[in-house]
Amino acid sequence: MVDENLKLENCTLGRGAYRNFAGERTQFNPAGKRTFVVILDEEEGHRIENLGWHIRWREPREIGDPRVAMLTVECRFGDYPPHVTLISGNNRTPLDESNIAILDGAEIERCDLIVRPYNWEVNGNTGTKAYVKTMYVTLQEDDFGGRYSDL
Repeated sequence: MVDENLKLENCTLGRGAYRNFAGERTQFNPAGKRTFVVILDEEEGHRIENLGWHIRWREPREIGDPRVAMLTVECRFGDYPPHVTLISGNNRTPLDESNIAILDGAEIERCDLIVRPYNWEVNGNTGTKAYVKTMYVTLQEDDFGGRYSDL
């Protein structure tokens, strides 16, 4: 059982199938469920797992490489909507369910994230689900981004 929010600074979000802010139906995801994966190194994965969070482990692709830890986080807009802010150059844009899908293909420079726990119990099974509470996403600026940022 997890009682405290989890703060992750400068975390890495998965790409491709590991990022579904649009909530599209996939082989592993029902329609409308907005999820993404935070990629963690092995040490951080163990630390977070010891706090009670559910961590999935991916075996290394190359012999001698460490395992990769993954925390699946849901971004649900309902009773407790998340506060998500997109930062691009000097601009800050709040994101909601109508435009958060932009993060699916975004080139992210930095992501700071606070995850809130939801402890559940069903038929004697228990676990903790991770939900976005607060998220700041800074986009990578290309060569011309600075030139046109004040327009």
